[in-house]
Amino acid sequence: MITGATHEMRLLREPVNGPVLAVVVVDSVAEAIRLANDSDYGLGASVWTADRYQGMRIARELHAGMVWLNDHLPGPTVSRGPWGAASGSGLGRTLGQSGLRACAQEKLISWDPPATRGLWWSPYDEMTLRAARAVANMRSVREADRERAWRQGAVALARLGARALGRGVPRPSRYGYA
Repeated sequence: MITGATHEMRLLREPVNGPVLAVVVVDSVAEAIRLANDSDYGLGASVWTADRYQGMRIARELHAGMVWLNDHLPGPTVSRGPWGAASGSGLGRTLGQSGLRACAQEKLISWDPPATRGLWWSPYDEMTLRAARAVANMRSVREADRERAWRQGAVALARLGARALGRGVPRPSRYGYA
């Protein structure tokens, strides 16, 4: 046990591999929570109190993967529950749904039919470029730019819209869609 520890000490800022208890004197529960959460790590924490309800409130506010109330050793039933680091310490999550999710990676697979390819994909033809310029100028803060964009880009925007809706779909060429 180390008494008289301060929050600036390396002992409280870096992981310690060993049974060490550092005692920091604070003026309030709010300060204790703030100092405990001011860390890049969050594997486990302990709350020692005679007031179970205040202990639960404090435990909910701590950024830690597991919080023990009046203890700091996992018991036989606790060791089978899902837990892991809340920040940069530990090896991830274990057990339960969160442990299973930690072992899986979500993947989105999307398919666009070639005839209705996204307007944003190359190769870009002249009409697509004119329509893109018109849209960019329509976002201008200057009224004159917006009016000019409508005059010069209306036809390209209409054609591009028709292409997107399946009318006037570009024909496949040797290098993609024209």
